[in-house]
Amino acid sequence: MPSSDKEYKSNQEIQSAISAFGIDVDKFWFALLFIWDYVNGLSWQVYEYKNTPANEIKQLSEIISKYENNPKANPLTEHIIFKQELTLSLQVNGKTVHTINSPNTIKFILSCCQKHQDVLEPKDLLDENWDDNIEMTRYYIDKEPTTLSSTKRICLFAQIFRQFFRTTLYIYTHYNPNKKSPYNITFLISQLIYLTGISENEDFLNDKTTLKGYLSKNKNFNWKARNKIYNIY
Repeated sequence: MPSSDKEYKSNQEIQSAISAFGIDVDKFWFALLFIWDYVNGLSWQVYEYKNTPANEIKQLSEIISKYENNPKANPLTEHIIFKQELTLSLQVNGKTVHTINSPNTIKFILSCCQKHQDVLEPKDLLDENWDDNIEMTRYYIDKEPTTLSSTKRICLFAQIFRQFFRTTLYIYTHYNPNKKSPYNITFLISQLIYLTGISENEDFLNDKTTLKGYLSKNKNFNWKARNKIYNIY
């Protein structure tokens, strides 16, 4: 990250793009500093939040459901056939110790998950029974800290800046994400990635397709961790 805003202000292309979106370039510098710092707090030796048990059950249900031929079939009385062959495995320390191949068994597990899906939804804090399923809706953290790869750090920086543009700027400036502009938001973010040292690859500064390629290859990237600088999720 530049030690001062001199390099930032000397880049006329970046300055013009920021001004075109109705943003005060001086104030934007402080937003840039904060987002860079915030990304660092989520990137270096941080504890990742794992999915909640309730979400794991929901995702399992959704995946199995995609292969159902007859969602209303009863696994207790009907022969179940899926669109493709499915297998569920149980592992102990990474080693498979049990495998389920029977479509009826898998359908029965799916039915049980679906039957109890409603009770797994997070409850309102004002609900007197809000803690009835608290251990199923709580996020758990990894036992060991993780450092993001350079690629994921780039994607995280871009994701947070995109959110910044789509919310804060949409409210406080004349920026409209649905309106065409001579300046490209993704390319501006790409240039900021190079300017802040998130990446030393000059393609981010000059090539409008570089960041798009990174985001396309990592479109399912969803990072949940506690920020070690700001101590927030």
